[in-house]
Amino acid sequence: MDRNSTNHSLDNLTERFQSLTERKKAKLRVVERLSSLPNWPTAIRGTPNACLRSALFACIQGKERIAYKKRTLLAAVDGIEVRYLGIQLNQSDLDVWMQIVHLSRQQLPGFSVTFSAHSLLTALGRGSGKSQHEWLKESMARLGGAFVEITFHGRDAFGEKGFLRYYRDERTQRYVVELTESMLRLFEEGYTYIEFE
Repeated sequence: MDRNSTNHSLDNLTERFQSLTERKKAKLRVVERLSSLPNWPTAIRGTPNACLRSALFACIQGKERIAYKKRTLLAAVDGIEVRYLGIQLNQSDLDVWMQIVHLSRQQLPGFSVTFSAHSLLTALGRGSGKSQHEWLKESMARLGGAFVEITFHGRDAFGEKGFLRYYRDERTQRYVVELTESMLRLFEEGYTYIEFE
């Protein structure tokens, strides 16, 4: 191996290490500000107000879903501005996200939660056949691929790619999911308890 290729390899390793270090620092900043999610009872789901007081999760059926939104300004209450890029989310996607947040509520932000597709579908009151597993895969892909930009009272704005990051083992249908830091930070701006039934 010549000196140039050795230097190039070292540069790549240095860049990867710096990237990992920055991501770890960002997680620690979130952990410092939001030491844990609120710990609500089993029958309740906590949801950030920005998700409930905007058209982020539209009240539509799957076949009415808009295929793709291009950084569209969504309807929201005064003080919250939401722009969305991606396949439109609906109330079923909100159910999936609320259940994953519920499973994560007793962990520190930035750490993953593991569950089976069957257990999540059962918790949502859905069947566990092949079509429901495919439905869950689609919902997870929408939540993972969405780009959301939220501004609070014209002062704090942030953009985040995805509500969550995940890994799925196709053989066992187990998911390992990490909620994104910015989406967890939404709890700092206020949240509402919802009876999940």
